[in-house]
Amino acid sequence: MKASAPRFLKRLLLWFMGALIVIGTLMGVLAGTPFGSLLIVRGAERVLAPHLQIAAVRGTLLGGLDITGLTYQEADLGIHAGTLSLRWRPLDLLGGRLSITALEGTHIAVVLPETTPATSPQASPATAPPPFQAPMSVLIDRLALHDVFIAYGSQGYFIADLHGRASLDRQTLRVTRLTASNTEISLRASGRLALATPFATQLDGSYTLRVPRLGRTQGRASLNGPLNALDT
Repeated sequence: MKASAPRFLKRLLLWFMGALIVIGTLMGVLAGTPFGSLLIVRGAERVLAPHLQIAAVRGTLLGGLDITGLTYQEADLGIHAGTLSLRWRPLDLLGGRLSITALEGTHIAVVLPETTPATSPQASPATAPPPFQAPMSVLIDRLALHDVFIAYGSQGYFIADLHGRASLDRQTLRVTRLTASNTEISLRASGRLALATPFATQLDGSYTLRVPRLGRTQGRASLNGPLNALDT
């Protein structure tokens, strides 16, 4: 009996490892087919319900997904995408990085939660939000979003086209040749932004203003220092 216990544990371990390999293989096979990818996406939608809703999905997780009618709502944060196309390199996850070769979307709406100011001079200042820290690094080789609307409180911002390259490493967002434009203004910038207070920022870029009757005005600008020190 004593000799059989280690043998039993060894067999149990081998069975467990074999089961993981089989499950991983099946998931890989499912992710490579449209039907299997649909099952995985719908499973994720059920897990995140009622926050996440997806109207339709085409493609595969391995080859690329085309999503229609994506909505994510949690507390005061809301995100909606009319269409969203994702192409990525799944094997890079083994190295702890999410590598997206292309992320394209149209009719994007983002509602950001508004910070509530202090109601009286004696009231304590608003507590700073906890620092954001990504669970893994993220790289987006090509970002192309069209018809983007961002709402923050009573303010609204429309961006006709947003494209460029971006990466996220823990608490730092880096952008390369990120261009945002609409009918009145076009901005192009490269640099970095810390995602924790005081939001240290270093951006360099150019701008183009289109003023009726005055034509176009071009120039260069830079932003260096803590973002929360800006008086808007």
